[in-house]
Amino acid sequence: MRRPPVLFVHGAFCGGWCLEGWVGKFRDAGFTALAPDLPEHGEGIAASGPGLCGLGLGDYLSALQSHIDAMEEKPVIVGHSMGGLLAQLLAARAQARAIVLLASAPPAGIAPQTAGEREAAQGLMAAGPFWDMVLTADFDMAVANSLTHMPEEARRPLFERFCRESGQALFETMFWMFDAKASAHIAPGAVSCPVRVINGDGDVLTSMATARRIAARYHVEAEEARGFGHFLIAEPGWQRLADDVIGWIETLS
Repeated sequence: MRRPPVLFVHGAFCGGWCLEGWVGKFRDAGFTALAPDLPEHGEGIAASGPGLCGLGLGDYLSALQSHIDAMEEKPVIVGHSMGGLLAQLLAARAQARAIVLLASAPPAGIAPQTAGEREAAQGLMAAGPFWDMVLTADFDMAVANSLTHMPEEARRPLFERFCRESGQALFETMFWMFDAKASAHIAPGAVSCPVRVINGDGDVLTSMATARRIAARYHVEAEEARGFGHFLIAEPGWQRLADDVIGWIETLS
């Protein structure tokens, strides 16, 4: 069976390392799989620095496009969190065979649906003009928002692998209504490839209500991953999610 290449796209404050388990599983299943670091991202604080300042979604897309251009055919793009938004934007440019959105950030036009989502945005505003900053993750906030379903003993070691993030990229993602460049905007009907939306039922940062609105954009149903939170890519049981996605992609092939 011919299998398309798979491009994994990580989310904010992370690097390709956070999807290393998925990459291994996909390669074992016979796929060519790649999980590159977004520009100025990597593993740990030392992997990111002043070069992040001012980088936006467009810069991330350009870097991902270079990887796609090096592939023999359009990949299936699997995006987590902010990486899910990047996957949607690439699909809108007809650069994807299909996309899989894991706890994905929404495109422009979908407002926060829950108190948890609103509080995450308010936390950014408390930092001041964060769009001009390089931001460092806070452990307590990460536990409250992203790592809720990670075993307690695994939270600190995982958090120590987090890197910094561009405030501009987060501004474009979460405050799209003020972004003059409309970086997160996707025109109706622009995404024509197959889409799958998977979200943890316990996700605080991206709620099921938001996942359903994303899915409705593409005329599919949002799938509820029971017992999972926002970091479902590494939470206990992630392997069965990966196996399910592998099976779905094989049906496309």
